[in-house]
Amino acid sequence: MTVPIPSEGRVLLLDKPVGPTSFDVVAAVKRGWRERRVGHTGTLDPLADGLLVVCVGEATKLVPYLTDCDKVYEATIRLGRETRSGDLDGETVSEVPEAAAAAIETTRILESFSRLTGEIEQRPPVFSAIKVDGRPLYARARAGEDVEAPLRQVRVDTFELLARDGADLRVRVACGKGTYIRSLAIDVGRALGTGGHLTALRRTGLGTFDVGDAMTLAAFNADPESALAGALRPADAVPWMPRHVPTPELALMIRQGKSPTVDWGAGRHVVLTHADTLIAIVDVDASGVLRVVRGFVEQPA
Repeated sequence: MTVPIPSEGRVLLLDKPVGPTSFDVVAAVKRGWRERRVGHTGTLDPLADGLLVVCVGEATKLVPYLTDCDKVYEATIRLGRETRSGDLDGETVSEVPEAAAAAIETTRILESFSRLTGEIEQRPPVFSAIKVDGRPLYARARAGEDVEAPLRQVRVDTFELLARDGADLRVRVACGKGTYIRSLAIDVGRALGTGGHLTALRRTGLGTFDVGDAMTLAAFNADPESALAGALRPADAVPWMPRHVPTPELALMIRQGKSPTVDWGAGRHVVLTHADTLIAIVDVDASGVLRVVRGFVEQPA
């Protein structure tokens, strides 16, 4: 690549294929753009595909805010078999005849979806990156340990049936951070008494981003230089945060990490230069006192 990454960094929307890990995608961006600082904003398993938002250079400071965003998935749940991992390749835990799974009434399926919508308690799959006593669950499971993920609260906003083909249910799920679609498949299967697991999973949205605006990994690998033109500036990657261009005096105070009082309203805000480069992400309390939560390197004029 002959064109350097702008010093403010970039945010790249990629459509990950089935097969590579999220780490593999990050490694491809590092190679293609010759940039050491690269991070993604939410892991997709090798068997999953879809939207992976990748932050590069100075934009890696946005990773925590983008990771917290709501997500949208389309998936296929197959009734009739529960697996330990919750996906197609996992060890079988329980199984019923295919005809019995296909005979489940659709009304019962929709009722199970309804019970798994809203603020729910969920147990993540044992093959997940969640740490117990300092070690990822997947590492403990692969070592043969008898482990179980702790229950935790998650939020499912939408759990809808898009289509059905016998025991295969194509679904759409809109959810908050930390929700495991594999666990939803397991829970649906248990509620119906058939067992269930995922055969396909595609992330179609993250925050304000849609997979329809992403480029394929193959296209990126073929021409990383052209991919740079379609990448987002960091300031455009957090459009839900109110934007402010301060006076030079106020901008200096913010760069120095001071806590001036502003009339922007309580909440989280983005502070920009006149050229729309990021100065900082700040929190403003109810009395108007500003606190810098993430500063960005000053860009050349």
